[in-house]
Amino acid sequence: MATRTMWQDKYAIEQTASLTAKPTFAAATAIGIEGTGAGGGVFLNPTTDHPHLNPSSAINEQELAIGLSQRHHLEYNTTTAEPNSVTLNMQMNAYNLSLFMWLLFQSAAGEGTSGTNTIMSVAPYTEADYEIYCAITRLLGGTAGDDDTVSQYMVGCICSSFTITGESGGMMQLSAEMMGANWAIANDDLGTATYANLAFSDKAPLKFQDMSFALDSETVDIPSISITVNANVASQFYNNDTIQKFVLGRMAVEGNFGVPFGATSANQDESQQILDFQNGIDKRVHMWWGDPGGDGDNAVSIVLNARYTDTEMADAEGEIVTNCTFAGVYDADGHNSVEMYAGYATSSLVRGAPAATTTSTSTTTTS
Repeated sequence: MATRTMWQDKYAIEQTASLTAKPTFAAATAIGIEGTGAGGGVFLNPTTDHPHLNPSSAINEQELAIGLSQRHHLEYNTTTAEPNSVTLNMQMNAYNLSLFMWLLFQSAAGEGTSGTNTIMSVAPYTEADYEIYCAITRLLGGTAGDDDTVSQYMVGCICSSFTITGESGGMMQLSAEMMGANWAIANDDLGTATYANLAFSDKAPLKFQDMSFALDSETVDIPSISITVNANVASQFYNNDTIQKFVLGRMAVEGNFGVPFGATSANQDESQQILDFQNGIDKRVHMWWGDPGGDGDNAVSIVLNARYTDTEMADAEGEIVTNCTFAGVYDADGHNSVEMYAGYATSSLVRGAPAATTTSTSTTTTS
């Protein structure tokens, strides 16, 4: 076998409908980062690092009375205790974000069309069951999917949490924590597509400088932002060596951003964020690229109902800002802790998400 280097890495993602479905890379019918189910499947996802696909193996260590001063091999047994896992880091756009939105929010995700675009929308789920998975493959060799015995793949993958970050002068980043039901090395069983023919998704990443940001419908300039959505997933092995079921837990939405002392909005500047923290005031946070409602190609809109959990004035690049740490909360007016919208060209992507079971309670318009 020839020497393998990190720069040769390729990572592929494909939507699947079950815990056991293997990747096919069938561009005509399968859906990856792009695809319509009737063509245009694009599976290679440009990551910003080279993650290892972790198998679910763990060591069960138990001391035995064996009359030796040294450890015995019988005291070490390989078992399964945790899901397969991998963290996928990438530059964010509406196309890749929409996949992880569905993989995390599950039955609370839905798609709708608007002109030539399709919009994925999500809100907090009301059901604990899963309806969509994906397969993740690290292509390590082989001339084609049916002639590969070295690549590694995970099936039955879900997104347990994701984090969206951005700062001045940078690209928006998406970090997705993935859990899988099983891990395997290819055995001439990854479809029939020739790997050399697989294409990377080339949709443009979103820039922090192009983000519109509003607090309580008032435009505010900020130097950075971080948002994490965690589904607190439970995995059930039962008496099996692979996961039999994932169960959605209670959702947690957390994050932080900084508001300059001399904010562009007269109602959000100076010490206002500290006063809102002190008085327990919910803040309506809205950020978007393109259309405020996510209606457009490569458009993203995120709406939060935030309760500050801490505030601190600090220096940021020579300017005083109030760093605001928050938790997403449901309020008495029926506002969801988080809602997200991702728009993309229908000609390039239709994920096939069914109608959402969770109704939007937020408005995405701002003054």
